[in-house]
Amino acid sequence: MSRTTKKVLIAILLLLISYVHYRTHAYHSVLHVVHRELYLVPILFAAYWFGKKGGLTIAGVSSLMFLPKILTVEGASSAYGINNLLEIMTFFIVAYLLGHYQDVRHSHWRSFFRSARPTTREVPQKYGSKVMVCFDNSPNARKAIQYVVDTFLKLENTEVSVLGFIRDPSGDAFPSQEQYRNARAENERTVVGLVDEARRMLLDGGFIEHAISTGTVRIQRESLASRIIEEQRRLSCDTVIMPGTRMSKTEELILGNPAVKLVREADFTIVTVY
Repeated sequence: MSRTTKKVLIAILLLLISYVHYRTHAYHSVLHVVHRELYLVPILFAAYWFGKKGGLTIAGVSSLMFLPKILTVEGASSAYGINNLLEIMTFFIVAYLLGHYQDVRHSHWRSFFRSARPTTREVPQKYGSKVMVCFDNSPNARKAIQYVVDTFLKLENTEVSVLGFIRDPSGDAFPSQEQYRNARAENERTVVGLVDEARRMLLDGGFIEHAISTGTVRIQRESLASRIIEEQRRLSCDTVIMPGTRMSKTEELILGNPAVKLVREADFTIVTVY
């Protein structure tokens, strides 16, 4: 559905609800309560499709369209009017919360590259025989590979499995299907390119060819952490290396941090490279 179509749909919903609302006699207070709740439908659509700004805008428009009919009812108690005013606040609360969530989620998908500061921790030498390096389109993927070269090359008989995880971005984060398809293809090219580059870096670093294996894994709704655990068990790796992602507290709360979740659930050695 195009951006324009979404706007038209929201406008039609607002007009239909307002038409029924103003055609209903004032003394049908229960029906007007129903109409008030119906205004949440276009507000939810606006916040989901257009983020916080769109949701709050439609919340304001809905309030302006709903309140005049209610506040001009003759003989209505002050409590009735105050109750409606308080309930209208839910329009803005819902619009803000859902819109903010969508803004954070969309910015996460649109941001393919971030700057970060490298930090690592030492790995005991007894864990090094089979290493799995896993990443998506993280900017720290190269740092993770370099860490493997610097740390594990000196250990004898080390095998390295490089896995690139491809997660399709959310279609709602893009105004059109064409932009979504382009972003999806770009994301896949980025991950595949990082996997190929990782192989070259390992070879250039001194690993022999038969000690390196590469592949890509497409993930849908499952979490990155759970899929990494699944692949670790399949490959029987001793150590998992993954690039870390710098996230704000809001992003961690809403989106979750794969590295933190992996550490919490895994029973094997994990190194996160920033």
